[in-house]
Amino acid sequence: MLMVPNVTAHPVCGKLLFCLADLGVGLLIWALIEHGSKHPHTTAGGSPCYWPAVCTSLWLFNPLTVAISTRGNAEAVVALTVLATLRLLQLQRVAAAGLVYGLAVHLKLYPVIYALPTLINLGQAQWPSGGSAIGLFGIRLCRAQLVFALGAACSLAVATSLGYVAYGWPFLWQTYLFHFVRADHRHNFSPYFYAVYLTADPTAAGVGSTVHIAARLLGIAALVPQAAMVVYIGVHLAVLCVGAVLASADCAKVQPGVAACGAASWCMDSGAGAVAPGSV
Repeated sequence: MLMVPNVTAHPVCGKLLFCLADLGVGLLIWALIEHGSKHPHTTAGGSPCYWPAVCTSLWLFNPLTVAISTRGNAEAVVALTVLATLRLLQLQRVAAAGLVYGLAVHLKLYPVIYALPTLINLGQAQWPSGGSAIGLFGIRLCRAQLVFALGAACSLAVATSLGYVAYGWPFLWQTYLFHFVRADHRHNFSPYFYAVYLTADPTAAGVGSTVHIAARLLGIAALVPQAAMVVYIGVHLAVLCVGAVLASADCAKVQPGVAACGAASWCMDSGAGAVAPGSV
């Protein structure tokens, strides 16, 4: 749908959109780094802090990102929605962050790997006496986690429904289901590359043959370690990586002792208290 103006208006509309998204990513990188610093313009020693400008320049003046956007690839739009999710979480706009995150997953499936560390980070606040957690199927969830998950699910469902209404079954297949059975031996940098290449056309040897069975098992074997690594990294680095980005510069200004969750772990560990109830 993003490319419809290429047909109705002008052939370069898509490239202009991707270039604008590229610039938006640069602005978000600057805002995330600057806002996440306690002293945005100076270092601990009082000298000017150049990290926002350096990191933004690494994106904007990177020949690879420039070439990807100008050649008509939508990766900048996906990056824009992912970083916008982090920025909204940094500003404690959890509901809006969930809506944007659902859109990011709709645009491209891979941002789904960020769901686990984000939800873990949203639940880093200490449970107060009496509990602000909500029990769901025996799992304790805080309000921020539920709001984020509900927002993401709603926006993803709406976007998927619109796509299905417009394009039917081919949309569902090419957007989501195809990724579970694809055997791409041309754009594959995994250790399974050569094995995937050898079994690229298992039907040529006949269904039920050794090659056909090996191809099916290879698909499972390639998925399991990837899924395990995503879960491990999500759990192990949720506080260190996502928490560092979500930590707000004005974290120390919120009221101490307020019973709500959704703050970054840095905020909680620094003794600043929890996020105010209205922040979600």
